[in-house]
Amino acid sequence: LGKAGFDVLSVQSLILTESNCNAKAQGEAGNPYCGLMQISCNQNPGCPSTYGLYGQMLDRFDPAQNIACGVEHLNTKLVKVSAAASQKGIEGSYVLPLTVFAYNRGEDAAANAMDFLKKGNSLHDAMYNGCMALDKTKNPWVSERMCGSGGFWQPGQKDTSALGARYAEKIMYYYKKACAEAGGTWQSSA
Repeated sequence: LGKAGFDVLSVQSLILTESNCNAKAQGEAGNPYCGLMQISCNQNPGCPSTYGLYGQMLDRFDPAQNIACGVEHLNTKLVKVSAAASQKGIEGSYVLPLTVFAYNRGEDAAANAMDFLKKGNSLHDAMYNGCMALDKTKNPWVSERMCGSGGFWQPGQKDTSALGARYAEKIMYYYKKACAEAGGTWQSSA
């Protein structure tokens, strides 16, 4: 899928995490995201829309259009995260988790996470710390919950706070599981 080569299983894993495969999913009050890939539904001039980024106005709840736009947005994140990881000397196996982390928390949080990886943090701690560093300086209203506090996400855990570091862990769990069920194994792109 997409120019960057996301496979179907990685996109399915993101969709499962974002919307639980509900094409009509909408964020809670105040959250302007909708559809399978939870792309921005907010058309207010002060809030950039995912659609506005690609010059399209589509039916955000149409699965094919939502996925096409979401994958394009994900590809944009991959290109930026890959370039930053290469420049910072970050191991290639971190690129996919950092890309989905950027999809959820933004490229600045992913860049911060790379700095924490360089300091020897585990991937979870680097993403958590990268998110917190950004949120404390730019978005003080965002709580630690938005950055994935509470340790690693665990399969079967009833959890509404799978955001930040926990978000990437959840997607990677689903992705590796889907790869195994398809008879393969997850391979780093590096």
